[in-house]
Amino acid sequence: MEKQARSQGSQKSYDCPVVLNVISSPQGGGAELLVAELTKRLPKYGVDSYAIYFDAPSGFALTEREFSLGVSARNARSVLLLRAKIKQFCTDDAYVVVHAHLTWPFYYAALACVGLPVMLVYTEHSTTNKRRDIPCFKYLERFVYSRYDRVVCISNGVKASLSKWLSAGGMRSVQTINNGGRTFALCHRPNVAGPIKLVSVGSLNFRKGFDVAIKAVALLPRGTVREYIIIGEGPERPRLTDLINRLGLADIVRVLGWRDELEEYFHNADIQLIPSVWEGFGLVAVEGMSTGLPVIASDVDGLIEVLSPESNFAALLVSDHRVPERWAEKIASVTGKLKVDRLKLSRASSTQAKKFTLDKMVERYAELYRSLYLRPTPPILMDS
Repeated sequence: MEKQARSQGSQKSYDCPVVLNVISSPQGGGAELLVAELTKRLPKYGVDSYAIYFDAPSGFALTEREFSLGVSARNARSVLLLRAKIKQFCTDDAYVVVHAHLTWPFYYAALACVGLPVMLVYTEHSTTNKRRDIPCFKYLERFVYSRYDRVVCISNGVKASLSKWLSAGGMRSVQTINNGGRTFALCHRPNVAGPIKLVSVGSLNFRKGFDVAIKAVALLPRGTVREYIIIGEGPERPRLTDLINRLGLADIVRVLGWRDELEEYFHNADIQLIPSVWEGFGLVAVEGMSTGLPVIASDVDGLIEVLSPESNFAALLVSDHRVPERWAEKIASVTGKLKVDRLKLSRASSTQAKKFTLDKMVERYAELYRSLYLRPTPPILMDS
């Protein structure tokens, strides 16, 4: 038996929206950080927020606002378990938004919410993904995207890429909400007088382009770089370690694995390198810049919006980002500036980072959830 949960154009008074952020795991990159911050900060903006993970790592301590389904995201049982958890929040006096992130939640949330009285939101985090390598997937994805009441892109570059992939079809409404980054203490560094220290942060995969940055360090005159720290973990680590050894850089370049606390590493560095092949936004750029750290980054969508020409960062973007020689030239150029006017670069970095704070991001999401609530919605049927 079915009953009508909402009538056309219905309006009802609720204390506050209930938002269920759905993601595969609590640990990972920018998407996982976004979910963590939304779950923690939204109550301050009058939004009751929770996180639902398909699975959480052993020993991970869940808070009262976090739930784990205890099953792999690749397991189709996730759909039924997710639906059961969402239905627990679908009471007569609740206005519920289900907010999905990344691939498996994107598909599973759309299926799990069929017939439930909820609004669906999806955040697109990247300018590309493996699904887009299969042309026929476009038609499947048009259908799945059409299930969502709102699609949020973390940058204009992501929005343009998504619209091109779908040929502007399949989405009810799409908007850009820039990611927000953690802000760290501003570090007052003196002008550089000797060899520099470099730092990079990110998953060790091809997309991050760390092999190019390592080759660039090898091209610089000995004594230019004191150390280059790479913080991250992933499938490319053995290949990167082999490259470091082959280039004779084991005494300079170190791959540390993942670290949760990054502030100390940013404070100890002179320049942050972000040699990404593609990037949805550039979260680590914001985090590094908040400490006054200058950034040299690939001239790609997503990063361009964080390091815009208006921010005095035009000279820090590398156009031929797969060419080590271009990176070596840029490192040498910025090193020269750090020797004479480090304070100017530091001020430009910290000023730009303030445009992308977590509070600004969360506030915009809170406005989005309320706008969905205030918008008249078509009938939705809920099975009983």
